[in-house]
Order: sequence, then structure tokens, then C-alpha cells
Amino acid sequence: MGADISKSTVLRDLIVHIESESKKEITYGSLTLHTPEYATQFNEFDNRNAYGEVVACGAYDDISVGDTVWFHHNIVINQTNSMTMAKTNKNASHKYRLDAEKNLFLVPYSEDDMGLNCMAYLKQDANTKEYKALNAFVFGKPVKKDELEERSGLIIRNQHDYGFALECSVEYVSDYSKTFGIKEGDVVGVTNNADYKMDINGEDLWRFPYYSIAYILRDGEFIPFNNNVIIKADEKEETIGSFELSHTHVKEQNKATVIAVGDGCEELQIGDRIVHENKMMYNLYSKDGSEYYILREVNVIGVI
Repeated sequence: MGADISKSTVLRDLIVHIESESKKEITYGSLTLHTPEYATQFNEFDNRNAYGEVVACGAYDDISVGDTVWFHHNIVINQTNSMTMAKTNKNASHKYRLDAEKNLFLVPYSEDDMGLNCMAYLKQDANTKEYKALNAFVFGKPVKKDELEERSGLIIRNQHDYGFALECSVEYVSDYSKTFGIKEGDVVGVTNNADYKMDINGEDLWRFPYYSIAYILRDGEFIPFNNNVIIKADEKEETIGSFELSHTHVKEQNKATVIAVGDGCEELQIGDRIVHENKMMYNLYSKDGSEYYILREVNVIGVI
């Protein structure tokens, strides 16, 4: 009989017990389906249980034995055959499974390495039952709104059509992320490909690292976050024959005026006239016929 891994002295990372690798039931609208013991190719991502109880861990300040943690779904997906977890594959090679009989898994974790190498994102304290985001991560709930919405005189764009993954209300913030001024209840815009949907006790929340936030929306005001800037695009003049046409809806604009800067900006100031790249810029809103965008300082070519 092998040693009980859960009783070992763990120097780093987490050892987690997962009750079941796949969900017992899946709900689609008003229909509840009972699932088999393995997940199929159909919607495998949503069929996985990506949480478990910590049974052993390193000497961390923010995680203790008994806490429940939510982690990346790759922890429970078999690395040899990622589309099935049938009993016949239970002993197949797996990057994170430590004990197939006891359903023990290794979850990489660090309090100091603030990056995507940390695969534990949220915990529920075993004693207080309170939730807390971990490492450099933030959890939010998408804000529902019409494609165009009047907010403080601004025509707000549907961010999914303008390059943002989502605009959401912040639910949980890690202690590290709070040092950058992010608070529960903030509405934030998150850049594309940074969001990751997770089932937290039956509720869909989106996880993202703090540095993927482009802006914070407070009291109807857009506040650029970190090294982002908000700019007012110049009107672009076009000539047809002897007529000059002035409009602000041309996508290839590259001159603008800086109207707000994030705390992480080092070179730009409010009022600067700039030339910028046309990539990685997002249309925030329209006001008085002008278009306002947000982009990172690194995408500014120079000051005019």
C-alpha cells in the first residue's frame, strides 16, 4: 500500500480532494440531465468540476487545509485523452492526478508569482465561509445592457462588438489586486481573451487577472486603469471633388488628444496631442459627435 499523500509535508502548491471530476447533473434552461461518470466531447468544459477541498498545502497565509478552492479545468482533464474520463482511463498518465483511488490532485499555486502559472483562483474559507480571490485575480459578473445605452450623456458601446471581452461588476478581488485600487462593486472593462468563465456554486462568474482591466467605471466616469489612456479622436477630413467631408466614424484614425491617463502611465499627460497605432484600441463612447477610445500607452507612437 502506498503512502497517504494527503498526510505528507507539502512544501508548495496544493493537494486537493475532488468529490467527482464531472458534474452529476447538468441544467439546460428548465431541463436537468443526469450525466454518466465520464464527460464526453459535448461541452466538456462546462461538464467538469473545477473545485475541491484542500487536504494539504504549503505554509501559505491565504489558504489553509479545509478551504475549498476553485482552479483551472485542466487540473481534472486527463492529459493523455482529454475528451474522456471513463473508468478504463482512470489510471492513464495525468499531469496533476496524484491518487486515482482517493481523487487527489495537485494544484500549482503561489502567493508570490503573480501570473497565469498559478492555477488556483478563488477560495471559500472553511471557517467563515467567505469567498476570496487569490493571487492576481479578480472575479466579476457581466453587466447586462442594450447595445447602446445612455449613461451620463454618453452613448456607451456594446463592448463585445468593440474588442472587449466583457464589462462586469466586480464580485471578489484578491488582496494583491486591491493594492491597485480595484474594489468590490466596481464596473470594469476587461480586454479580449483575458476572461475565463467559472461555475461558483451554481453561479457563472468570470475570472480575469487585474492587469487585463482597461478601465474602471465609477459614477458614470471612465477611469483608465494602469497603463491605459483615454483619447478623443480627431475628425478625419476627406475630400471628394471640391467638397470636404468631416466625420469621426472612420476606423483608420491615428491622431487624437489625451483626456485621461492611468496611474501606470509614464510618458503621457492629459492634453497631449498624439499619434497612435490603430491596433488594440477600443471604442468606449460617443459624445457631442466625437469618438472616444481607450488604448495602452505602449501603442502611442509619439507626442505631436
